[in-house]
Amino acid sequence: MPTEPPANTPRPAELPAGAGVSLRIGERWEGHVEGVIAEVEPLASAAAGTDERRTSSRILLSTPDGARELLLVLPRGVDAPVAVGERIEAHTESRVLGIHPLTDLWIRAGGELRLASSDSGDPAIANGWEIGAPQPAEAPPPKANGMATRVDQAVLFRRGEVLGAVGGNLWRCLYTAEGPWWITGHAVAWGPGNLPPDASSYFRYALVRGAR
Repeated sequence: MPTEPPANTPRPAELPAGAGVSLRIGERWEGHVEGVIAEVEPLASAAAGTDERRTSSRILLSTPDGARELLLVLPRGVDAPVAVGERIEAHTESRVLGIHPLTDLWIRAGGELRLASSDSGDPAIANGWEIGAPQPAEAPPPKANGMATRVDQAVLFRRGEVLGAVGGNLWRCLYTAEGPWWITGHAVAWGPGNLPPDASSYFRYALVRGAR
């Protein structure tokens, strides 16, 4: 059963819509690293760029090959879901589909998922979760000019017996048996007809372990 906060504890407000998650390993936006966290340092908002919806943290790792630095960018109001002394694995990879860059990334601590973000909608990187976009009950007919109709959908998240849904790249807090998770996502499908240039069906999601 979901773990609810105490009655006198206010639920967290929704986070800024559209705020994404990114992870840089050293100077690269893709790669894999393992090590023990030596330091977690919240940075000034300017370090996350000009987007005020985001904040960033510098994470210093001790690895067999020496110190490695991560830059983790999260929505404003979300803390880094890791702590000093934890052994973590971090992985990020990117590719381009048409003109659209796609990045998938995750962080695990002691084998436990702490964060996952997938522009490709790959649920496999979020181990322990069922994530997907429902199929439209009925395909919408083409528009009068023959162009396909776009259908925006929510993304469904299941963790054990707990089910949540979120769309429009909003962020919401989902309470599970292990505690809160921040979830976000969006899905787009197209009916029959001619697609606009560079249009495609997709779903993307991200989830971040909340404070325990």
